[in-house]
Amino acid sequence: MKSWLNIVTIFLFGLILITPVTLTVLDIELAKPLEENRLREEFPELSSCEPGQLDECFKTVDTWFNDNYRPRDLLTRLKTQIDYSVFATSNKVHIGSDDWLFYRNTMDVQKVFSERLTQAVFDGFLAEIEALNHYLQLRNIQLVVLPIPLKDVIYPQHLPSSSPNLPENSRYQQLRQWLERHDSILTIDAFTLLNDRKEQQRVFHKTDFHWNDPAGFLFAEKLVNSLWQLQSGEPTTLWDQQLSIEERTFSGGQANFLPLLSTPQEQGLFLDVTWGTPQGSYTYNDANEFWKYIYEGAVDKRGQLDAAVVMGDSFFDALHRSGIDSYFSSVHRSGVQPADFPEVFKNIPEGTRFFIFEFIETGIFHYAHNGLSVPEQSE
Repeated sequence: MKSWLNIVTIFLFGLILITPVTLTVLDIELAKPLEENRLREEFPELSSCEPGQLDECFKTVDTWFNDNYRPRDLLTRLKTQIDYSVFATSNKVHIGSDDWLFYRNTMDVQKVFSERLTQAVFDGFLAEIEALNHYLQLRNIQLVVLPIPLKDVIYPQHLPSSSPNLPENSRYQQLRQWLERHDSILTIDAFTLLNDRKEQQRVFHKTDFHWNDPAGFLFAEKLVNSLWQLQSGEPTTLWDQQLSIEERTFSGGQANFLPLLSTPQEQGLFLDVTWGTPQGSYTYNDANEFWKYIYEGAVDKRGQLDAAVVMGDSFFDALHRSGIDSYFSSVHRSGVQPADFPEVFKNIPEGTRFFIFEFIETGIFHYAHNGLSVPEQSE
């Protein structure tokens, strides 16, 4: 009996050893490949191995195998699934109540760094905005600042105890207070709009970093009407689209970021588009150019707002999908990479009336350290 037990044990142990090699050689996938945003190790050139360097060659093969053996993706997903489903933990996201997800890097690093800015550095960021405003005023361009809060600010009740305790009077709130006192800068307050709306409908995705498109639609409406009242001098509205919402089963970027066997889902809120697409023409550029796209809307009847330049991050995409471009005679949109700012300022088109600067709250740290590259006034 004991000998049979030994044989079975040896057989099972051998099977455990040979299975990963067999699956790898036969190229059999057991689970969806992991999305790691990197290239895996390539199989080394064994023909270049010299007799005196066999140890190094075997180490290279071992490194390749550890990165590419077929059960690796399945075992990684299984371990992550157990952590997520059983222990409600993850090294990539904070798992809040009611399945709300929050990036750990955003909460534990970016937000903490923003709060640790010295007062001198934070004041320097405010001075940069002031300099940008002055630079644009000399060119008869209105600066419009759109600082956007993240979902933990709007839904703090869903934050888990694992997330850091951040001050209520955060750098983002201090920026809002400073902008509110600044008469010559037009600020559209997303914080108030989102807080007021969240009781009627969800304004952020539970499984994604971004606000949802209905929230972006309402913000776009507020922005367009505010600019129209400034331009026309009349208390009238220009936005003529009606909000219609549809629900769809959805897994956002934060959910897909997790290497799980079963990706978390939610009933996401999206736009039921009941209006026509912008009638102007779009020119989309390569990713390495400072203008992401240029919209020329002179032929669109709704394009009554003067030309605008937009420096905006991915949160502005919701406004774009809401059809905001059709209300302007033209839109030149860039990203918010500081390396692109000099070219953006240098190439502001003649006739631009509005310079729209949209960024999420964690951008405060980013711009405080990298600056806005505002040109000298003589330029």
